[in-house]
Amino acid sequence: MKTIHYAGEEYLTGDELADAVVQYAKELARHDTSASIDVPVALSDGTVVDATFLLGPASQLVALPTPSDLAEPTDQRVIDFITLEMAKLEPLRALPTDDRDEDRFDYGI
Repeated sequence: MKTIHYAGEEYLTGDELADAVVQYAKELARHDTSASIDVPVALSDGTVVDATFLLGPASQLVALPTPSDLAEPTDQRVIDFITLEMAKLEPLRALPTDDRDEDRFDYGI
């Protein structure tokens, strides 16, 4: 588990989620933009709720390993969403093709 320190508060969540949030904040800052993201976090009684983080160029957050007996919050859909959103921040790139691939395309000409 990791604790995300954000805006003077602490949020306990799974390792992969915390790492994804920090990486997403870094990428948003690199592209000078912002986004909000809902992340499952564990309350002190073990209840898991979604916390909404506003991430952007001025975000100051830290994720620290935290020993805990609570079940580790995780949600692969959130991790996948963050991964997809980070990919959207990158410019599209043209890829070279091999001339032999031309016959695979029907240009309708």
